Amino acid sequence: GTLSVHAGAEGSAAYTDADQINYREAVDTMTQLGIIAGKDSGAFDPQGLVTRAEAAQMLYRLLPPDAPASNTAYADVPAGAWYAKAVSSLADLGVLEAQDGMLDTGRAVTRGEFVRYIACFFPLRTDGQLFPDVAEDDPNAPFIRSAQAYGWAQGGSDGLFHPDETINRAAAV
Repeated sequence: GTLSVHAGAEGSAAYTDADQINYREAVDTMTQLGIIAGKDSGAFDPQGLVTRAEAAQMLYRLLPPDAPASNTAYADVPAGAWYAKAVSSLADLGVLEAQDGMLDTGRAVTRGEFVRYIACFFPLRTDGQLFPDVAEDDPNAPFIRSAQAYGWAQGGSDGLFHPDETINRAAAV
C-alpha cells in the first residue's frame, strides 16, 4: 500500500486503529512532523512490517528541501511510484544498496538494516558495545555499535538486538 498523510496535526488519534498503537507519543510526533503516515485505509498498522520503500520514504522526509533529487532509474521502481524519488535518492546517497539494478523495495527491512539506514546520516561512532547476537563481521555491526553509542539501539528484555528480525511500523518510530 501507499503512504499518504491521513492523521496530520491530529496525530495517532486520527488513525482508525489508534487503540492498537503502543508508542502513541512517538507516533504522534512522527505523524505531526510528516515523517510517517497512515495507510490508504486510514489505519496506522502498527504491527505491519516496514518495507524498504517505506523506510526510504520516512528518511527522505528528513532530508532538507534542497537536497538533490535523483534521476537514477531502477528496474523494479516504476517512475510514478509514490516512493520512487525517495528510494532512488537514498540509493544515490549510499543509504540503500542496489543489486543488479534493483532496489527490492517491497522487501521487509530488518532491525539491523533500519539502524544502518538511520546511522548513515550521522558520524559513525566506535565507542559503543555490540550486542551479544551481533557478530563483528555482520555488515550492519558498525552501524549498530554506533547507534548503541548514541543511545538509539536497545536490546530486548533478553539483552539481544535481534538484527535479522524484521521491524514493524510501531518500532520504526
